Amino acid sequence: MSHELQVEKEEVLRKFSEVKDISLIRAINSLLDFGLQNQWPESSELEASIEKGLQQSLNDETIPHEIVMLELRERFKK
Repeated sequence: MSHELQVEKEEVLRKFSEVKDISLIRAINSLLDFGLQNQWPESSELEASIEKGLQQSLNDETIPHEIVMLELRERFKK
């Protein structure tokens, strides 16, 4: 865990320990539940995915934007 992330977590915990409003605590808890279910993959997975995409681009293994848009318009015609 990065130092910056650790500092941010400690600050959040410090502030949270001062909260006396049950509604605010419930709202924060709900926000944390949502965030934990929808957080980004581990950074190593994300970095690997980005690296794969960059390599595909360098190897001309991409589809031009115009072709993708034509295919999407055709696929999702009303």
